Amino acid sequence: MSGRNIVYKNALSKSIEKSFFIPIIQDTKVIQLGINGRTLPLKESISLNDFTEKLLPLLRELELYVDLTCFSYDNNKHSYLFNKKWDISSFKVFWIKLSERQKEIIIKVYENKQISREKLVDSLLRKKMLKNEEGLTKKLAGLVAGMTRKWNSLNFEPIWYINNGIYLLNPNIKEVLQNFFKEKDDNERNLEK
Repeated sequence: MSGRNIVYKNALSKSIEKSFFIPIIQDTKVIQLGINGRTLPLKESISLNDFTEKLLPLLRELELYVDLTCFSYDNNKHSYLFNKKWDISSFKVFWIKLSERQKEIIIKVYENKQISREKLVDSLLRKKMLKNEEGLTKKLAGLVAGMTRKWNSLNFEPIWYINNGIYLLNPNIKEVLQNFFKEKDDNERNLEK
C-alpha cells in the first residue's frame, strides 16, 4: 500500500460513514480531507486514530455552524471559494446535458421545495422512469450523484441540499428555476399553436 492514496470506504467505523468529511489515507496516515467532492490538504499527515478521536469531533462541531456544502476548490488559484451562482443561461446548458430521469428529479424538488427520497422514488416509479425492483434508493442516489458531479465540475452551487433523506431546494436557485420553467412552459405552448 506504500505510496498509494486511498479514500476511506468502510474500514474505520460507522461514525465516519455518517460524516460529511472523508479521510484520504496513505499507508496508515490521513493525508487529505475529502469535502463536497473536493479535497483539502492537511498541513501534516495524522494517524487514523488521531483523526477519529481528535480531528473528526472538531470537524463535526464545525459542520453544526458552517455550511460547508457551498465551498469548492479552485485548482487555478489554489484556494477555496464559494461556488458560482446559477443564472438562466447556465442552467439551460446544464439542463440539456441531463437525462429525463434527472430532469424529473429537479422538477420534483423545485415543485415541492422539499421532498423525501421515498417520494422522489415514488414519483419516478409512477412516471415509469424507474423499474420497481430492489435497490431503488441506490438508483436514485446514482442519478443524484451524476448531477452533483456535473454542477461541481462546473463549479456551481448546489441545486439542493440533502438532510436526513430530505431534498431541500437551495433558495438561491429558486428564482432561476422559476424563470426557466416559465420560459420552458411558454415555449411548449407556442409549439402547440
